[in-house]
Amino acid sequence: MRILVINPALLRLNSLGADEQDRLACVERLRVLDHVDGVHLLTGIMPYQTRADVEAFYITRGLHPDQFTLIDVPAPRFDSARIQAMLRSPAALDGMAWEYGQPAVIRCVDDAIRTYQPSLVWCHGSYLAFAAAQAKSRGLPVVIRSVNYEPLQLFAENDTSLISRVKHIAKQRVEKLAVQTGILAAITPDEKAIYQRLAPSARVKLLPLQSLPAVLRSARKAYIRTPIKLFFMGASYNVAHNRAAVRFIVEQVIPGLRQAAAGEFETHILGAKVPDDLRAFAAADVIFPGYVPDLDAYLEDMDIALVPWIAGVGMQQKVFEPLCRAFPTVTHPRALAGYAFTSGDHVLTADDAVGYVDHLLALCEPALRERLSARAAEQAAALFSPAALDAHVRDILTTATQHHP
Repeated sequence: MRILVINPALLRLNSLGADEQDRLACVERLRVLDHVDGVHLLTGIMPYQTRADVEAFYITRGLHPDQFTLIDVPAPRFDSARIQAMLRSPAALDGMAWEYGQPAVIRCVDDAIRTYQPSLVWCHGSYLAFAAAQAKSRGLPVVIRSVNYEPLQLFAENDTSLISRVKHIAKQRVEKLAVQTGILAAITPDEKAIYQRLAPSARVKLLPLQSLPAVLRSARKAYIRTPIKLFFMGASYNVAHNRAAVRFIVEQVIPGLRQAAAGEFETHILGAKVPDDLRAFAAADVIFPGYVPDLDAYLEDMDIALVPWIAGVGMQQKVFEPLCRAFPTVTHPRALAGYAFTSGDHVLTADDAVGYVDHLLALCEPALRERLSARAAEQAAALFSPAALDAHVRDILTTATQHHP
């Protein structure tokens, strides 16, 4: 089997988000699977990046220059081509979808199919629905890997304006086009159910974040010390729900901890570019270390992951990475997104600040921390091991090829 992978451009080559890590891990996994004879990557270049820098990045990732093709993706415009596409499908109203659906990009997809002669096309992101549909029109089986159900993202950020409602409708059409075009690989059980309701006859599979096997760890021994060190890590504080989570921690959880157990806890908010209004809460027991170059070493000195979920969709790496690293974790029930982590066994969940504080006070007991760590490590390994993810991908590829007309 020869696979053409179509990926969006990476935004920052030196600081990859969870979605971007997932894209690269997907390419690496496909390349080493049995019965895959070759993988070719078609991906974009951002306007502020040089072709030489992007080429060097992929070469350092183990790809030979003849194993990837870089294309310039023009900024989407409201031109005649887009208006005609919108008349055929309202999905073209969505800017992200049209960026990779405009004629210049579709020609590149056709060129790659003609040159590489794949037996299957794998598109990363449901907003690549137009590229996926083009591959299908060329008689190829298609897999669309969804990283979140896009229509929920707008309302997850509490944006209910008229413009956002119009965008919501457009994104719904994109998602429906994606799920009807090929095998849809959803990132969480909750989103798998959403896609299945959207198109009951569609073939929807589950595929967790593929970067998680790299952070699986064995059970942790609990330190007996004061203060107990809590941590929260957000990939980007440009994202509203990460800022909201930090605000919830500093304005509601930490005051509760100080009142109930002064001096017993120290909270670390990891990540660069935390807004100044949040950094103003820095104190002896609230640490903002900024960008952490050696994350493994820094986390080795932590005790508990504090991951409040305020909003967001998809599979939040800030929730699942601590579980994979076997940290006792306190989060919101919805943050688990349908994955089989049970509160009180593998993780502790809370709905409000009082619940978070109560759980953290209970975790002062080292035996409870060690039990949660062991159970989280066991469950994470069962769900996200390399073998488990390989099995998901094999099932997706088999389904795509067997059910292709």
